[in-house]
Amino acid sequence: DFCLSRGLGDVYKRQVLIVACSSDDDNTCNVSDASLVGTWVGTADDDDGSDPYTVTLVFNDNGTGSLDLDDGDGINAFDYTSNDSQVTLSTLGIDIITFNYEFNTCDQVSIYESPDPGEQADIVVLTRQ
Repeated sequence: DFCLSRGLGDVYKRQVLIVACSSDDDNTCNVSDASLVGTWVGTADDDDGSDPYTVTLVFNDNGTGSLDLDDGDGINAFDYTSNDSQVTLSTLGIDIITFNYEFNTCDQVSIYESPDPGEQADIVVLTRQ
């Protein structure tokens, strides 16, 4: 009995506990360190506000990405550059559009074009997938 119980105790002592953690498991995500890299999904409205559609933006870490507007036109590839508050999408070296963006959380970002004077911005909230 002594040898058996000692042997089992040695086995239990040698067991290894492996825990996997992501960078924000301890809820210390700092929005100022958040990155656009990843897949983002949200809902936008037509210009007249009548027909909402799904927006899927993918930002790769090599400065490329894709845009799918769920409107049947397919996925559009782009290159992008960004700073702390704007991202510019381009294709074939020609800038297509510049969005302002602001992280609400590390997994949620609001994007919008600068509105014309006197107009309100159409804000699209995207969630990291």
